[in-house]
Amino acid sequence: MRHPAALLLAACFLSACASAPSVTPVEVSILGINDFHGNIQAQGPVPKTLRVQETGQPDQTVAVPAGGAAFVAAELAHLRQAHPNSITVGVGDLIGASPLASSLLADEPTIEAMNRLGVSLSVVGNHEFDRGSDELLRRVKGICPKAGCLLPGFRGARYEYLAANVIDEATGKTLFPAYAIRTVGGVKIAFVGAVLQGTPQIVNPAGIRGLRFEDEADAINRVLPEIRAQGVHAIVALIHEGADYNSPRGTFNDVGYRCEGFGGPIRDIVRRLDPQIRVVMSAHTHMAYTCNVDGRLVVQGASYGAMITEVDLRVNPRSGEVLDVQAHNELVDQRRLQADPAMQTFVSEVVGRTEKIAMQPAGVLPAGLDRSLPAGSPNADSALGNLIADAQLAFAQRTEKAVEISFMNAGGIRADLPSGEVSGHPVPLHLGDLYAVQPFGNDLVAISLTGAQLVALLNQQGEAQGNRLLQVSRGFAYRWDGARQQGQRAYDLRLNGESVQADRLCRVVVANFLADGGDGLTILTQGRDRRVLGGDIEALRGYLAREDLPAYRSEGRIIVSSGR
Repeated sequence: MRHPAALLLAACFLSACASAPSVTPVEVSILGINDFHGNIQAQGPVPKTLRVQETGQPDQTVAVPAGGAAFVAAELAHLRQAHPNSITVGVGDLIGASPLASSLLADEPTIEAMNRLGVSLSVVGNHEFDRGSDELLRRVKGICPKAGCLLPGFRGARYEYLAANVIDEATGKTLFPAYAIRTVGGVKIAFVGAVLQGTPQIVNPAGIRGLRFEDEADAINRVLPEIRAQGVHAIVALIHEGADYNSPRGTFNDVGYRCEGFGGPIRDIVRRLDPQIRVVMSAHTHMAYTCNVDGRLVVQGASYGAMITEVDLRVNPRSGEVLDVQAHNELVDQRRLQADPAMQTFVSEVVGRTEKIAMQPAGVLPAGLDRSLPAGSPNADSALGNLIADAQLAFAQRTEKAVEISFMNAGGIRADLPSGEVSGHPVPLHLGDLYAVQPFGNDLVAISLTGAQLVALLNQQGEAQGNRLLQVSRGFAYRWDGARQQGQRAYDLRLNGESVQADRLCRVVVANFLADGGDGLTILTQGRDRRVLGGDIEALRGYLAREDLPAYRSEGRIIVSSGR
């Protein structure tokens, strides 16, 4: 629902409003969902929450339970009633990195939920490729394996995926259509989609062999003449890339769309887009913003279904041009919504299929563990990162006692343990909590690297990783100095207190995602004597079952000497 403050904004902050049309404009609303990540449940073991400003208390925030497919359906119903000329779109990562209820069924429940939510189209996100492009195409088309689909009656996506910049090198054509044209309220609107060009660095390379990911702006601009030739002049870009911008605490709609300090990859992409694109719906960084970048609106609506982004267009029905744009992020606040009964029934049926597995006991933690880094500390290891790295090492050593080091990519840790707010008292865990933390289903792989290769590996971090450094197992430590020359930022590598020499051969365990060069860490593909040991969830579950499980904290396994 459009925020009242938006109605007070200048109606024409975009230049096309300089001369009023002689015809009555058509009002069209685009309702966007980004980074849903299979969060169909309103609440898992711990409710999904979002901290927002307390009404009338600008200095206070409260944790609001938000999201869940049944509540998203209810909010969409309200928005569609208020805006009859509307279309619902996705901005990528609707599936992938999902909780157990969806991931255990290959995210087929989430695709069906999007069908039922009335999603018309979506750009692909990087996580759509988590299980590889072939598996993505299978699910989109609704092709069931010989054993049958995991969700009874599954028929694939009834919405259309877009990807202007994902090229099948064998054919030279895009894997999915570059754009789609929809008629809404009697006017035609073109949606052009692109996923971040860096996708190959953050998904398993084995799953996207034969695909080329091109520059986002170039790919979008390339198809605009074809769109205009069809008489369509209202064009919206759906780009699965985002900003690093944080709105003022607890807010997610910037008055006047000013967004001071707005930055990150999406800003530079937007500045290179054709001026006719007046709206960019972005994603990937899980932030919430409505911002004006060089005269066009750039928006994103957090993640996990906690928000729906409403973009309101006024379109000249005669010329097809966009006259005005406004936007608002609407919180899917479970406190004020009644869950949609039909969607709730569907979700309950899905959860029922996996609940016995999700509720299996998985140990007791002395206290909840945080995946974030300690504020103001020079330590770059998190409590949860340390535990996962240790769990991988212990699991590997059951098979190979020679394994000495474990690395865990911080981006692969998707939730605190347990998911949600971290508590300071003993916590009984369930298997669903573990899946929330590590939902990718990676295998652990042992490889051999020299000390020189370890140094090179750690120095491949930084820019490609967004400075989220590899978490390491107990006994291994290193220092990181972001102010140093590239290639020398990681130094003073130590194993059990001794300096790691360049010619020393070390046995290392990592997830297969990293072993295949994920996150741009290509040094790991050079590892010798590769051996698959088992699943990451199996390793974590086994470690948490220990009776002597220590209390975990950030303990300085990684010391940051200066800027990260």
